[in-house]
Amino acid sequence: MYKLTKAVIAAVISMSAVVSTGAQASLKLSHALPTEHPVHQSLDWFAKEVRKDAKVRVKVYPNGTLGNEAEGLQMVQNGSEWYCCIY
Repeated sequence: MYKLTKAVIAAVISMSAVVSTGAQASLKLSHALPTEHPVHQSLDWFAKEVRKDAKVRVKVYPNGTLGNEAEGLQMVQNGSEWYCCIY
């Protein structure tokens, strides 16, 4: 739970830079867990709250849709994806 809280705080801080530009942003968040997993449900809740509060769209890609954890980390490093949850 502590890791998830830390990740949420980091996400909100980094999104504030995007929101301050005034542009409507759409951010990708991927993970390799199934949709029934509690972490996915938490990330889905997070995406809904961010959209409601910050007017930023966070699209959650579960089940390794964008690739495995190593590929997700590479996409974050390349800038093609904003967040990747690695377990």
